Amino acid sequence: MKPQPSHSTRDAAVERLAVLVAVCGVVVFAVIVAGELAINPSLDPARHEISEYVHAQLGPLMTVGFVCWAASLGAMSWVLFARADARLVATCLGVASIGMLVTATFATQTSAGKLPPGVTLTTAGRLHDIGSGLATVALLLAALLSLRCLGGRRFRRQVAALLVVLTSSDIVLLVIGPEVAGVRQRVVVAGACVWQLLLLGAVRASLHRS
Repeated sequence: MKPQPSHSTRDAAVERLAVLVAVCGVVVFAVIVAGELAINPSLDPARHEISEYVHAQLGPLMTVGFVCWAASLGAMSWVLFARADARLVATCLGVASIGMLVTATFATQTSAGKLPPGVTLTTAGRLHDIGSGLATVALLLAALLSLRCLGGRRFRRQVAALLVVLTSSDIVLLVIGPEVAGVRQRVVVAGACVWQLLLLGAVRASLHRS
């Protein structure tokens, strides 16, 4: 009779699967966002935000991207929640996952960051904005908290440098004005994806050591 895998072995296997889901989810999301530039060149990325792709050609593809990122964030939340020193980060990631699901479920009503003339903001539009804002704030908190409770010195230096670059870029783009609102959003989203991949790398390294 073959020996059955221990409980800890099964747990490690499930954790590795969750990490794989998280990696695939964030990579698929990033590829879709990049691909939208070629699919919908008429939407100027300098002015138009990512959410607006749902109203363009192959609109459901962007919704799939949001769902993939939500699944990625949820998987990471599940992995980290098992660690007592990372539960605050896990909670923030869980909130971000919910926010991203809300963002995917309800389409934006804005164009280039503004409501088109004659359009009144509906409940669905408000929910989209709330979900997007919730995900952004939760991801920022998760990144800040990860500086204290996750990874080694290298990870913390990388995250600190990333946050400095993102903050500086955000301030500069905010000063330039709404004509680069799309760039500003994409910089923030790209930074969030990079942070998540750094976090995933640190988690994978800890799993290999265990």
